[in-house]
Amino acid sequence: LVCLKTNEIERFLKVSREDKEQSLNKILSLTIRETGNYKFGIWEPPLSNNRIIKQDSLFIFTKTGKIADTEFAVTFIIPKDEKPAIRTALDHLCNITQTSIYPDFYGFANSNNADSKHQEPSIDELTEQADQYFQEGKYLQAKPYYKYALKTAEKEKDTVAIAECQNNVGFILDILGEPKEAIKYYELALASDLNSYGEAHPNVAIRRNNLGMAWHALGEFEKAIEYYELALASDLKSYGEAHPNVARDRNNLGGAWHALGEFEKAIEYYELALASDLNSYGEAHPNVATYRNNIGGAWQALGEFEKAIEYYELALASDLKSYGEAHPEVAIDRNNLGMAWCALGETKKAIGYLELALAGVKQALGDEHPNTKKAAKNLAKAQRGCP
Repeated sequence: LVCLKTNEIERFLKVSREDKEQSLNKILSLTIRETGNYKFGIWEPPLSNNRIIKQDSLFIFTKTGKIADTEFAVTFIIPKDEKPAIRTALDHLCNITQTSIYPDFYGFANSNNADSKHQEPSIDELTEQADQYFQEGKYLQAKPYYKYALKTAEKEKDTVAIAECQNNVGFILDILGEPKEAIKYYELALASDLNSYGEAHPNVAIRRNNLGMAWHALGEFEKAIEYYELALASDLKSYGEAHPNVARDRNNLGGAWHALGEFEKAIEYYELALASDLNSYGEAHPNVATYRNNIGGAWQALGEFEKAIEYYELALASDLKSYGEAHPEVAIDRNNLGMAWCALGETKKAIGYLELALAGVKQALGDEHPNTKKAAKNLAKAQRGCP
């Protein structure tokens, strides 16, 4: 953690935005939002392999340069292993020197304020915060909380919690376009849960389902199907037919068969998943929207564009109710609608949906995510003229 005085904010931000050479604005992008009486900012780095900034520690401005309960002005996230480089950049560009550096995400309070009664957050608290960001589609913000929950579980040597946290870290990495890294965490979680529970347990099915999704993302569809089928068999034993986990497994199997070009077979699985979750949840649920999206995709692959649009529109209406405008799922719905309208030669209508889709996915996932690149490619295709 880096702690700077409040009166240095203006100079720091000016340099980070305006310096044209080795500047901070080339390292990261800055967003500031109003929260209560304080400005609270987060540096959200571009997702590139050579990035300098990572979200695993804090950079805080206060009135005195030390932490006090009511002095928070602005916080930023920086990596512990890059603090020397940040110090050099600040000294060189802004004539700013850190007053305090701390070893972890939350440990600053007691370190710099003897009167503070700071308590480390629990695994549940960290996971709850991460889950909240995840539900809002703020995946970049969720990631450091999931990772910190894992570190806390490892400190406490809680085997069950470690496996759950490993699964969560794997899941967020998978969402953020890092399936190879995700597989490492999923396999650790699976091995742990097999040791804790044996084969016939819902957690084991979840780990296998997630491994299937990661292999699916890597284009290993047959391998994905193996994991999905094991998960489905386990969940059928645990829950029977009418359960959301069974519907999820069937949806994922449908996705793998879809990717292999078996569109009719995919629709069979998708329809089973949709019927089950309609029974479980009714119309207004994210899973129902997802399954309709998938059915629409299969019909589109079969050249049934009008039928696909019907499913996509239902999915979009549902996701707007569930999430509002600023969510990746809404962007996916609009992307799908844009591509279906493009296939029908409705260029203007297609571009309208695809522009909204690109803006939404870029905001949620960053410029370098595969979904963002795909959305940009789709928009460019429509702008060149739909068939």
